[in-house]
Amino acid sequence: MLDRAIGDATRVEVGSAVRRARQGVGLTTRELAARTDVSQAMISMIENGRTTPSISTLFKLAEALGVRAQHLLPTTGSAEPRSTDHLGVR
Repeated sequence: MLDRAIGDATRVEVGSAVRRARQGVGLTTRELAARTDVSQAMISMIENGRTTPSISTLFKLAEALGVRAQHLLPTTGSAEPRSTDHLGVR
């Protein structure tokens, strides 16, 4: 049950972030759908927390909204940047 609750919260957070970004740039769901080749119904489902976008859809949405994909994802609650040590990035 905990996994489902976490999944529900994530869908709602992602959907809210997409809606805020879309409204912030003054697009309708129809306009966003046309820019991303994602159906208006799917965008509505994402924004209402009924589904989570695939990675490719997330990147399409981010590009159309002029944000980085990570801005549409829930934060970990930490203000510290995530470590990239495991990636060998300096």
